[in-house]
Amino acid sequence: MNRYLPRDICQWLLISVTAPLAAYGSTDTSTSGDLQEIVVTATKRTEKLQQVPLPITVLDGQELAQLGVQNPFDLAAYTPALRVESAFGLVQPRFNLRGVGTDEYGANAQGSVGIYVDEVYLNSIATQGLNFFDLDRVEILRGPQGTLWGMNTTAGAITFTTRTPTDDVNGYASASYGNFDSRVIEAAVGGPLVDDKLLGRVSAFYSSFGGYVRNTYLDTIDNSNSESAARVQLLWRFGDSGSLQLTGHEGHLNQVVPVFHAGYGPDGEDANAIGTNNDRHQVAEDTRGLSTLTSSGGLAKLNWSFPNGWRLTNITAVEQNTVSLTVDDDATPLAIANEGYFSSVQQESEELRLTSPDRGPVTWIAGVYGLYETLKFRYAIPLFDTNTQSDIDTRNYAAFGSTTVHFADRVTGRFGVRYTNENKSIQQLGVYYTPSPVDQYNVALSTTPLVPFLNFNQSETWKQTTGDASLDYWIAERAMIYARVAKGFRGGTYNTVITGPGQQGAANPETLIDYELGAKTQEWDGRLTINAAAFLYNYRDLQVILLQSAGAKLQNAATARIDGVEFEASAAPDDHWLLHLYGSWIDAIYTSFPNAAVPAALNSGLPANLDNQPLERAPKDTAGLLVRYSFPVTHGSVSLETDWRYTGKVIFAPWVGSRNLQPVPSLAPYLQNVFNLTTQNPVTTGNARVIYAAPGNRLEVAAWAKNLTNVQYKTNMFNLVFNRNAGIYWNDPLTYGMTVSFKFGAR
Repeated sequence: MNRYLPRDICQWLLISVTAPLAAYGSTDTSTSGDLQEIVVTATKRTEKLQQVPLPITVLDGQELAQLGVQNPFDLAAYTPALRVESAFGLVQPRFNLRGVGTDEYGANAQGSVGIYVDEVYLNSIATQGLNFFDLDRVEILRGPQGTLWGMNTTAGAITFTTRTPTDDVNGYASASYGNFDSRVIEAAVGGPLVDDKLLGRVSAFYSSFGGYVRNTYLDTIDNSNSESAARVQLLWRFGDSGSLQLTGHEGHLNQVVPVFHAGYGPDGEDANAIGTNNDRHQVAEDTRGLSTLTSSGGLAKLNWSFPNGWRLTNITAVEQNTVSLTVDDDATPLAIANEGYFSSVQQESEELRLTSPDRGPVTWIAGVYGLYETLKFRYAIPLFDTNTQSDIDTRNYAAFGSTTVHFADRVTGRFGVRYTNENKSIQQLGVYYTPSPVDQYNVALSTTPLVPFLNFNQSETWKQTTGDASLDYWIAERAMIYARVAKGFRGGTYNTVITGPGQQGAANPETLIDYELGAKTQEWDGRLTINAAAFLYNYRDLQVILLQSAGAKLQNAATARIDGVEFEASAAPDDHWLLHLYGSWIDAIYTSFPNAAVPAALNSGLPANLDNQPLERAPKDTAGLLVRYSFPVTHGSVSLETDWRYTGKVIFAPWVGSRNLQPVPSLAPYLQNVFNLTTQNPVTTGNARVIYAAPGNRLEVAAWAKNLTNVQYKTNMFNLVFNRNAGIYWNDPLTYGMTVSFKFGAR
């Protein structure tokens, strides 16, 4: 009897599973048309991507370099249902995956997508958007990852794995130059320091951008930036039994982030009769938006193998950062609404886990985790003469376990559970002050005595049990279907962006349960990979921060439901062509949100009923296409490639389009204008590259262009209702340049 189901039944089952696919892999089309076999560590074991019952997108280091992916914002172009945005440039990004994200913008904001570097969780969102370099791969895990990866992964997790030292000397150097005086330089070198015992690697990165946005009021260029970073690694080997990896890193960022002005009125005017600016090459702001960040950290990772095949892993890490952010909310020459955000973070974490041997009918992983973070955050807004200092201590402890059971040759079950105990305490002091003309954000320079308006102290402990269960069945030699149920949660938090009395308080954790069906298959002798999945999210106690006429209100929305399907496919039909296609469709709505704290002018000072409103920042559909053609030339090879991304309509506030709003008379005639400004219609963007590789692929020269059609769209926005204006963040125009890279040593 045939061990596998007939091919026609296999294909029928795969087609009937309308759902998201997960895999992105690079291929070296100069040597073979086969797609590379992709290896991931999403389950904290080394496994083949096609054997893991999870929707995962993977980009390896070679593919990242070839596509020109420099930071997490670029990942959205190659990942289904992913959006990344920020109000502060590369600092404090906000990730939205499968419709699940966050609107928070204070230093204590917690994302719904967990960000990890070399398995170390970055609790502070400040550094999550910085440029990356010398990476081995990026894995984007969709759906809750509450067992092995922990809290704040209700939407998923993105794990960045850096290149580690090897037994052979190797490295690379690359330099890029583009329009607007764009420069990127990076290099790495590594190899043995003491034969068979000590290895090392050093990596460095520098980038600068001259900018193109002129501030006509201050006569400055207001979207320039510069960033530098370095990483040092040492790897000690203890014979065949174990190793100790030590890593240290440091980075610096200086960036100017402009806000573009748009008024609500019939002629695009705000409350001060200042008109709308749709020219993304100029602003007129009285205050420059400055984002400054310094970060550093290190880890010690111990791996120890026992004779019976068990493995012990311990990861000790420290991370710290200091951030200074200023914003001109009204985006005009008038000193109406300027803000300052100033924070420092110290994080310490520890993970200890024991892993069973990889073979056998039952395998398992068990471990414990601890995180301690101290955050000091000061928020100053001269408009209201208020300054709020928030000191938050976070203690997170967890125990987790996951087991894999091979019930039969073609049937495998995976089951996991995690218990988390998190305590957050806050000391919050708010004062009135009189801003100084020397430094409007420095409360120590107040020209009048400080007057307290807030003294808030609170400690909350939240306990959560999360987990997952999945069952996969191989319907053919290279075709698997699976079902998965998983629960994740995002930790509780406090409101820290406070403009006056009575705004303090906590929001409870939010939880999400995911019901998912998926399929993974390979055809054409490995030249075609198709993965797909369909999911239903039951989303409860959403933490929603709603901007008010001034300030913000943090609250738990009642419930939401998200249905979705995704697919992703890669094909290498011959030795020259590579194609990658993906798509997603989601329906994300609030099933119950009866008392939403919308801006007062939008509903005559009353809460609004936002039941059945779509979730904000969650496009209903996304799609992407990459086409690459490679061919040999007399001395080397050439690759021609282009990629395109479609993103459906995005609303930036949950009240957009609601028929339940009763705005005040002065705003009512312009409500549709407000809706339009708070919406980005569907948009398609494209990039292109031409790459020449010398024989041996050690020397490469690339010409590239991004945003080929020079399309203009909103990447983010906010409303300043009392001033009757919106602050807009536009995308970059057409950029182009060249990159030269050289690899040396063994590969």
